[in-house]
Parts: sequence; C-alpha cells; structure tokens
Amino acid sequence: MNVRRTALVAIVAAGVIGATFVLRSRALSSSPEPVVASTPAATITTNPVVQPDALDVALRAVRLTGDIARAGFITRNDLIDSVDSARFAGTLRANSATQLSELTTAAGAAGVPAADVVWEELPLTARVIEQRAASAQVAVWSVLIVGVPDHGSARQIWRTSTITLVHELDGWRVDGWTATPGPTPTPAANGAVSDLASVVEVLEWPMADVGGT
Repeated sequence: MNVRRTALVAIVAAGVIGATFVLRSRALSSSPEPVVASTPAATITTNPVVQPDALDVALRAVRLTGDIARAGFITRNDLIDSVDSARFAGTLRANSATQLSELTTAAGAAGVPAADVVWEELPLTARVIEQRAASAQVAVWSVLIVGVPDHGSARQIWRTSTITLVHELDGWRVDGWTATPGPTPTPAANGAVSDLASVVEVLEWPMADVGGT
C-alpha cells in the first residue's frame, strides 16, 4: 500500500470514529431524564379501618342507654342513629321514653325533666350467642343505676339484654333489643346504702377499659 492510499484510509477511519462519537453524544444529550422506579402499588401498605365487631357494638349500645334516656329530642335521635339500624330506630326511641317514664314514676318523681335523672347502665359481662355473616345476637349482663335528686337513694336494676344486630354498609347495627330482669345478687345483710351524691361521684369516674373494650 502506498503512502497516499495509507493516508486516505487513515482519514476515512478517523471520520467514521468521529461520526460515531458525535452520534452517540447527540443520543445521550437528547435522551429523556432517567426514570426512577416507583414503589409498586402492591408493596405500599396502609392501615385499614377496623370496624367494631358485634360484641363491641352491643356493649356500646348498652352504655348509651343513659345518654339516650336523658337526652333532648334531637340529641336522642342522633345517639340512636349512631348505633341502630334504620328499621329499629323508631322502636328504640319509643322504648327509651317508656322506660324513663316508668322508672321515674316508680321513684315518685313523675314529671321530672329527663336531664335531671341519674341513669347509668354499666355492662358487666357479655357473650356472643350467635353470629353469621350479616347477623348476630349478643347477651349483655348489666347493672342499671337510676336516681332522681331529692327523691331518695339511687336504685340498682340488674338485667340481661339480648341484642340482635345486622351488618349494614357501615358496620354492625342494633336491630332488636329485649331485656329481662336479673340475675340479681342478694344485697349484703345490713349493708350501708349510699346517698345519691356519693353514687353520682363514682359514676363520673372514667369507664374502666379492660382489654381495649
């Protein structure tokens, strides 16, 4: 190969290398920004909203009986709507008003405003009788404390409530409620009876929280 031909080959080779470098540089400069891989949706975890179970809803309903009985008309409806099914709401309103009237009459305090009545129902034990996908039945044993200022000491009423629940779109709802007297322990012989103010003071303590219930 002569000198001229060798030089020509060298020039052509240099041109090819240069063109390759230019093209590669343009490709790099025009490429989009690097894509940062996002976390796959399947690996993103959130804390799900845990709905109260049937037993918890039944216990809450029993605890609310005093608030429902003492409440004004509008507030009473709101409280009932917070736990009851649409079908049963009207029945509980009527039953609450009837019970309040009966208990205040028995205490000799008929006509006393509902807001002045001491009424606290304290669940003691409970069990699920039956539970299915969309319905449940729970029994709750409780003691109901009722008193009226200036009308003697508070009274205790032991009773067992059988509460039927249905599962609606937003969770468990009370759909039926019956209460029977007892079981009632025998009071201690010659036991001291506290005045209403002493009972009210204790009832105002925070509700004991056992096992998160």
